[in-house]
Amino acid sequence: MNISIKGKGIDLGDALKTHISEKLESTILRHFPESIEASVAISMDNSNITADIDVHVAKNINLRSHQSALDAYIAFDLALHKIDTRLRRYHNKIKNHHEKKADVDVLMAMNYVLPHSHGEIDEREDAGNKGAKAAVIAEMSSEIPTLSVSDAVMRMDLSDMNVLVFRNEAQGNINVVHRRNDGNIGWINPAVSQEIHKL
Repeated sequence: MNISIKGKGIDLGDALKTHISEKLESTILRHFPESIEASVAISMDNSNITADIDVHVAKNINLRSHQSALDAYIAFDLALHKIDTRLRRYHNKIKNHHEKKADVDVLMAMNYVLPHSHGEIDEREDAGNKGAKAAVIAEMSSEIPTLSVSDAVMRMDLSDMNVLVFRNEAQGNINVVHRRNDGNIGWINPAVSQEIHKL
């Protein structure tokens, strides 16, 4: 497995790099011997040190984790523990998912990033006012995968995301799963709403 280790605003010594490389490799390869690549970024965040881990274990399966601590070793170990916990939870499901769906059907969409200060922008106003300043600060293509609801929850959890948009495998429509403030997972399915309104 190819591992990239970078320090952002912090000088990483050889001992820390060796610690990261050995622990990451042993943890990931225990679950996925065919894992492709991983990147680790250690950075200063005010008085804390932050560890960001991103691992590509299989096609369309990425693991992400982010943790902070006063010490770089502790921050990395906490982030890796989070990944290891998720891998143990989903190990069999990921294996089955990888074997059955080597090529997940995806729908391409545009992904826009808006500056926080422009949260109240009205699209109609923008369309009518040609002189208005553009609010979009980044534009990227994004993939919307076709998944079952349980696979979407797994993918969101593994990637440490708060929300995931996907095409429902059973119904073919666009759905959303998201992490609620109470710790539960929310599932938005417009098809269910349409069926209720027909009654």
